[in-house]
Amino acid sequence: MKKTFRYLSVAALTVVAGFLTTACSNDDYNMEPSQAPHHVVTSKVTVNMADSDATRALNADWTKTFVVGDKISVRYKNTADKYVRAVSEALTAADIQNGGKSASFTVTLTNPQENIGCRVIYPAERAGGNGFVDYDYLQAQDGTFASLANNVEYAQYNGNLDGYNLPGSMVLSPEMSIFVLKFKDSATGNDITSQITELRVSNGANTSIATISSPQSPIYVAVYFVGWSPVYFTAKIGTDTYYKNPSDIINFSHGKVYRYNVTVEKQ
Repeated sequence: MKKTFRYLSVAALTVVAGFLTTACSNDDYNMEPSQAPHHVVTSKVTVNMADSDATRALNADWTKTFVVGDKISVRYKNTADKYVRAVSEALTAADIQNGGKSASFTVTLTNPQENIGCRVIYPAERAGGNGFVDYDYLQAQDGTFASLANNVEYAQYNGNLDGYNLPGSMVLSPEMSIFVLKFKDSATGNDITSQITELRVSNGANTSIATISSPQSPIYVAVYFVGWSPVYFTAKIGTDTYYKNPSDIINFSHGKVYRYNVTVEKQ
């Protein structure tokens, strides 16, 4: 009888130990980061486009306006201390106000840090996967006014979240500088602008390239030059190359338009 009792006691202890092991195992499983609930925050933000030389130069009515389908990109830091990117919902007609100068964007952030800095880029396609602008697209311009407005320009906002939400309103500032250019042959004095098939504009560090398929005059080129920079012009007409060394240093500002008549020398 004593042996039977001892065996039962051992069996009972085994059941209890198994229960405790299972309980601990479940607790550990519930602590896995993958099981932590997401903190999802959806914000509706009113975005205004700043008026500037550049935005006035982009449309015939001297304004830049939001259109149906536009999106913004938001770069922020999450609770895992990593920078991530969110893209807004596309604008509908009902989201656009004030003749297109203002729009309400809806953006969803996941696990944002409170009051953390954020960077907003418009349009969203200018931002790469890391939330920063990829300036390689500046080397695929065509020199036209229409392309400048629709495919090249971008604007940006830098600020902080309001708690876990985007600020209720923000103003986007244009980031590109824009050249409006005409060219003259130094040897003949002739205007050769409409004959140019490729134009490179460089400050030595950054280069913008326009490949021109039909005659353009003037030629529009967007550049990302900041602060004091020299400007080098290289134009091609067929197999001929024309060049202009910088004659002065220009103090570039974001969102400005620079109009120049450039005299180039055939190489």
